[in-house]
Amino acid sequence: MNMELYDHELQREIHLIGIHTTGEVEPVMSGPQAMVQRVQHVVTQLLNDGKVPVMLGGEHSLSLGAVAAMAGHHNHR
Repeated sequence: MNMELYDHELQREIHLIGIHTTGEVEPVMSGPQAMVQRVQHVVTQLLNDGKVPVMLGGEHSLSLGAVAAMAGHHNHR
């Protein structure tokens, strides 16, 4: 939501060269495991679309969900 689209180092708007951001992943208040599963689902969709997900910052359950998605994706290949 607060990501700057213009990159001063590249001197261009990054979305024009294929770098995109997803919409906000709504938090799940029922517990960390539910949030892990939500992030895992989002990252799995990105991987299935042939995209390379990159996460910057966030609470630890977000990282666990992303890692689980990557492991699942690469174990099924």
